[in-house]
Amino acid sequence: MALNFNLEYSGNYRPSLIVYPELISIYYPQIGKEGVILWLVLAFKAQQNLDIDTEVLAQEAQLSMSEFDEAFARIIQAGLVSLSNKDGGTQSLVIHDPLPAAELMPSLQEETAVTTEENVPAIIEEPVVEDPFGDLLRYYESKVGWITPKICDELAKWVDDGLTPAVISKAIDEMMKRADTPRFAYLNAILLAWHKNGWHTLDDLEEVRQKKESLEGAPNAAAYNEPDLDRIRKWKELYPDEYDA
Repeated sequence: MALNFNLEYSGNYRPSLIVYPELISIYYPQIGKEGVILWLVLAFKAQQNLDIDTEVLAQEAQLSMSEFDEAFARIIQAGLVSLSNKDGGTQSLVIHDPLPAAELMPSLQEETAVTTEENVPAIIEEPVVEDPFGDLLRYYESKVGWITPKICDELAKWVDDGLTPAVISKAIDEMMKRADTPRFAYLNAILLAWHKNGWHTLDDLEEVRQKKESLEGAPNAAAYNEPDLDRIRKWKELYPDEYDA
């Protein structure tokens, strides 16, 4: 049964909705991809003061109800969402920004601190978190612009299909160099061509580059050419509906 909520946005920490680094580097291991996507959808709608029910919310986040329930529980546990009872018996979901690392890490250290017999807390250094997918999202945002939940999900699917985040970053560079108007549809066309050619890693791209250089002028050199992105662009102009993103 769907539950209806009024959405509120606390905006306690930072004024504009962006993909905060902490959301990826610190919260992601706790709430997973589904939790990140669900929070982005909630934050977007809360800033517009929209009401929503759980079934519609799950559909817009492209989650099954079981995935939604688990992701919803995780973001509440992480402090990204809280419930508030209003006058008249209505319930509101209050959406909170991720805590900045400077505020979050001390609380994590307090939870995990080990004291000695003299009750002196152990010194806990902030862990170095390697997060290639988070780096990819931040790179996309710095080069192209705001990442919608749909784009975040599509990029995650390409990673699941075998393309490394580093290769996708190279595809973003290729799009920025060639596209008059960089859009995710153009990037998606590049990734589709690279995946079809088996170019999944930086080593694959380097191997293609070396073969292309060694075969310049040879009859079969065209076999190693990169995708004809100009043709892709012209196809987009003729059939724009197929490339909406």
